[in-house]
Amino acid sequence: MKRPAHRFDLPRETRDRLEAFAALLARWNHRINLVSPRDLPHLWERHIADSLQLIDLLDPPRTCGIDIGSGAGFPGLILAIATGIPFHLIEADQRKASFLREAARVTAAPARVYAVRAEAAQLPP
Repeated sequence: MKRPAHRFDLPRETRDRLEAFAALLARWNHRINLVSPRDLPHLWERHIADSLQLIDLLDPPRTCGIDIGSGAGFPGLILAIATGIPFHLIEADQRKASFLREAARVTAAPARVYAVRAEAAQLPP
């Protein structure tokens, strides 16, 4: 997999956490369809780098972010890993929500997963 994360001047620890996320996604992708199998060799440039581009659009100091329909964690989980901003990840598919919980745990991302439809999510104030 190509890794253009160097374009974003990320600390080594953040790059390592993103690598751990990518490895976990590749393992889980065989069980549940998180991304197209054709996208796996291009995960960094097609998904991770795309998510990282949104960092400049965040309005610091943001207290939290919300990603509705998080799926494989793009962009919410990636932004939580890269910025340390807590994200609420809302995903109705229970299998994908399980992946998101495991990915947040493995990467120590400040993210909370809600395994519900968006209209049923009860977020803290």
